Amino acid sequence: MLEGDGSARMRLLDEVERLLARGDGAAAMQALQSSVPGPDAGVPLGLRHAELLDACGQSVRALLHLQSMCARDGSVAAVWMELGFMLLRLERLEAAGRAFERAVDLAPQDPLGWEALASIEQAMGRAVQAMQIWDELLLRHPEDPVALSALWWQAQSTLDWDTAEALEPRLLSALQTNRQRAARVSRYTLLGMPESWPVSIFRDLPTHPVSGPVARFAPRRLRRPGRLRVAYQSAHFRQHATAILAAGLFEAHDRSRVETFAINLGGSSEDRYRERCQAAFEHWIDAFGESDVSIARRVHEADIDVLIDLDADNIGGRPGIAARRPARVHLHFLGHPGSTSVEGLDGFIGDDITLPPGSEAEFRERLIRLPRCYQPNDPKRHVPRQLTRADAGLPPDGLALCNFNQPWKWRRDVFDLWVDVLAQSEGSTLTLLDPGRDAEDRLLAYSRSRGLANADRRLRFAPALPPAGHLDRLTAFDLALDQWPYGGHTTTADAIWAGVPTLTRSGPRFAGRVAASILDAAGASQWMAADATDYRGRLLNLCGDRGAVDAFKKREVERIRRSSLYDMSGFAEDLEDALFDLLSSVE
Repeated sequence: MLEGDGSARMRLLDEVERLLARGDGAAAMQALQSSVPGPDAGVPLGLRHAELLDACGQSVRALLHLQSMCARDGSVAAVWMELGFMLLRLERLEAAGRAFERAVDLAPQDPLGWEALASIEQAMGRAVQAMQIWDELLLRHPEDPVALSALWWQAQSTLDWDTAEALEPRLLSALQTNRQRAARVSRYTLLGMPESWPVSIFRDLPTHPVSGPVARFAPRRLRRPGRLRVAYQSAHFRQHATAILAAGLFEAHDRSRVETFAINLGGSSEDRYRERCQAAFEHWIDAFGESDVSIARRVHEADIDVLIDLDADNIGGRPGIAARRPARVHLHFLGHPGSTSVEGLDGFIGDDITLPPGSEAEFRERLIRLPRCYQPNDPKRHVPRQLTRADAGLPPDGLALCNFNQPWKWRRDVFDLWVDVLAQSEGSTLTLLDPGRDAEDRLLAYSRSRGLANADRRLRFAPALPPAGHLDRLTAFDLALDQWPYGGHTTTADAIWAGVPTLTRSGPRFAGRVAASILDAAGASQWMAADATDYRGRLLNLCGDRGAVDAFKKREVERIRRSSLYDMSGFAEDLEDALFDLLSSVE
């Protein structure tokens, strides 16, 4: 234990942080061993000691230290908050919830405590309790953008469009006026906001605050000779949309050009995609449960040239890693279809269709356009078994339409279009991903109010299935329908692989242009409508004359599966070229 006053101890912790920032984790840990604070050290020094233990990869010791602080300094909300965040990262949700409850009791005016407590309830599937906490936060802070966005998400997910639409102008105003709290709003949620919102709102939102030690690692400018070291970080190297799309890309990297690393932020998993990902990467680093700064330290010590964040603001994302700039170049790719909350990213990867001229108004990041569809598509996917309509429980006649996107993506104006066309097209049906019983009842009642007769037979609901079963099921349908402003990405790739065309229209934001990019790469751009009016007209015509659908299913499927959309060797080469060019420009 270090003797002397608190200032001497704090200076030693400053030195520990400097050693970490330079990439000397061993020396930092050795110095930290001599700075264990005693019971009289005070809360600020004790919390910083816990953070640095965590940064050095000593999460268990940091947790024990925080627990002892709670026993000793249990009247300080900040101590309980730090304990709660560490338990949350370790997925000890019940214990984390109890810690956040204590923090809220001690500091009821701090919105962060309520936010953390509501997030725990949501993670545990207790939506009603979570909404009660968000309501309580709004009573104390009536225009809190984090609470407003969470309540919007819940309303939109249950297809309560009246409530969701009433919240949208309040949320837009709160994002523009409460900048500090706006930094904590989920960018993923904002992807569903109306197209009337200015695209600049996504670019101009403040970045996510970086908490804890080592705000930035010491830059490494000169690259060692040899292969490019490329690290992908994600919580989804498993049976998840990210791996389903990108496993073939990971396997296709040229090991004579690049040395690949996986930073696995998720827990253990036993499935085909985890096996493929682990086999594809030369280096596999399990970092589940570690702090952002600890993971960034490992990236820095590995002398990574390019760190590619596959999640960013998507669920499970860890923006605090790339924000510390532990590599030479930091990019976002694939996971989050929009400008991110990550401070200091060097680039965002798209293509000429998803990032047309003028897209800079939507992004704070430098835009990198690949010469092909930016979304990788795995040629080794399960080849679906053709099902009949009877196999899928579909009626024998009429156009069988489907949309298997997440229900929160269905905005009222798009659903109105679908229902109006169904009402004019006798026999056609629309199958949707099951949104839950309450939302299903709401949709059926709403459809009847718009004049759809026999709504319970014309609208059908299907459960989520494992990937292979879902691809098999898709083959029974005639046409997939895209929605906006957040269009289908993986769902569009699923449909076209299963031989089902997707009717889409390109929107004003990146998230609404991905389906168009996929269809263009597949040589199926004839399924892209110019606008909503054109989309409606095309859909109405197809419901009356299915010739184009039948021709696609008969002649186009095998050609598409051999198209450049599934050429992962070419994709890997294009991506590697872009990475080399980008690195050259910053050295």
